[in-house]
Amino acid sequence: ARDRANRLVLARAMAIGDDASRGTATAVAQEISDRETSGEQVQLLELDVEEGLVALGLGDLDTADAIGVLVPGMGNDVTSDLDGVADDAATVADAAQAAAPELAVAT
Repeated sequence: ARDRANRLVLARAMAIGDDASRGTATAVAQEISDRETSGEQVQLLELDVEEGLVALGLGDLDTADAIGVLVPGMGNDVTSDLDGVADDAATVADAAQAAAPELAVAT
């Protein structure tokens, strides 16, 4: 439900937001699109386009046996850093899956 609601907020921000909100929304939408096109499951857990904040879930957080949480440092920006942080989250998930193949992992 949170993913669906945030995707509606995302679409609205892209359609009628100010320049900063549209920039954040466009970066988030592109990241989601790129990852879903490559077959990844993505959940948009948190979105505040005015503050430039986003939390993406990679994998199925609802059914995962183990969940890794990555928190970027200060000074990160959605438009320039989201892809790198999401790549780091995917790398953590891959490492956890390799260490415990029987677990469903999400980040």
